[in-house]
Amino acid sequence: MLLARVLLSCLVVAAIFPWYRERPAETAMLMAVDRPASAEPPEPPVPPARVRAVEEFDEELRAISEAHTGTHGVAVFDLYSGESASLNADAS
Repeated sequence: MLLARVLLSCLVVAAIFPWYRERPAETAMLMAVDRPASAEPPEPPVPPARVRAVEEFDEELRAISEAHTGTHGVAVFDLYSGESASLNADAS
């Protein structure tokens, strides 16, 4: 009976031990940063070359599609400039 109690006590200590160990040093603590909720990030200037590149890409998509058989659908959106190029994007 005494052996059973000792084994049970060891199991309880082994189960509880991981809960009370110290946190590793590399664990980063997160802190709240005061910032106005309405603050919008500034809009970066869009170089005209980037807009032209998307327009040229649209023409390249059409040329590639015409060179191959079948129906192709592609949609590309440039997050930086807001421009998009698509080919049969709404076709199903």
